[in-house]
Amino acid sequence: MSTQLESESAPAASSAVELTGGQCELPLTVRSIAGGTGRFGTQHSATGESWFIAFPGLRVATAGTPAGAYSVLRAAIRHRDPVLFFEHKGLYARKGAVHRSDVAIAEVGRGAVVRRGRDLTIVATLLMLIPYSPPLEDAIIPDADAITAAAHELTA
Repeated sequence: MSTQLESESAPAASSAVELTGGQCELPLTVRSIAGGTGRFGTQHSATGESWFIAFPGLRVATAGTPAGAYSVLRAAIRHRDPVLFFEHKGLYARKGAVHRSDVAIAEVGRGAVVRRGRDLTIVATLLMLIPYSPPLEDAIIPDADAITAAAHELTA
């Protein structure tokens, strides 16, 4: 993860927006790589989105699928406030359908409901919903007929 630009530019931009009480717009999108896919070591496998979520006025966005990356990045570029967009380096080798219409653009500030359930909720980000072992839909839950799990992806 490269923190030079993220740690200086994005928080400074968000502070400028907050200092004016939201009267000025500062549309800035910083695209950053995060996460590890194996044998990258601790310094190259970190995800920094949690470092930045506390900055007032700074939006932090992530994506865990190719379609999500396309949709969330387009939403970040169109947003009026500074957005720090993290994409997992494991996405670069992943293939998936991408819908190239304005209808498919995510909304900044909203996550995505991946699956509905009534008993528990799994909140995930980046590649957590697409693990390298069995997919979320095949997760082994004791007495699966009696327990249903909702899954939410924190995208933007």
